[in-house]
Amino acid sequence: MKLFHPNPTPDQTLSVKVLCNEVESQYHLQIKQGSNHIVTYLQKNKHLENLFPSVSELLHIIYFKLRYEIKQCILQEKRTLFPLIITATAKDTLQLRDVIEPIRKTHVHILELVEKLRQILSRYEIEPVHSGEFKNFINELRNLENNICKWILVEEDLIFPKVYSDLAKAKFIATVF
Repeated sequence: MKLFHPNPTPDQTLSVKVLCNEVESQYHLQIKQGSNHIVTYLQKNKHLENLFPSVSELLHIIYFKLRYEIKQCILQEKRTLFPLIITATAKDTLQLRDVIEPIRKTHVHILELVEKLRQILSRYEIEPVHSGEFKNFINELRNLENNICKWILVEEDLIFPKVYSDLAKAKFIATVF
């Protein structure tokens, strides 16, 4: 699955610790808030306008699966990954890989679920006949998708490569000295 590069992205010269803190304080927070707004709308609207009941039900199932995957991934990052990254040494390389690789797989799964939502909702197209409430719901989904992509982009393109690079340098230095 190909990620688009949304702007703005964090400065590539930032340390891994700063990037981890930014992910937690900015992206995780925005995703949680957006997710809560969407849940409120979905709980009030079991059948979404202009969708067949079966399609509306499918949208609910996919969205709540997406929400669950996001919550689990954020918890794993906050409790395990980020503390390990911040304190990692060369001897932690295998442990870090064992934590990072399942998160990477979860990222792919999250993006697949986002794409399914986009397909169900006709790429988030808004028609003049849609209510203001439905238009707000679609805009919240767009914002959520954008924040998810930014979050994953920062981790996949900045944090994980830096972690592997830093650990490789530390391992090299440890073997030399």
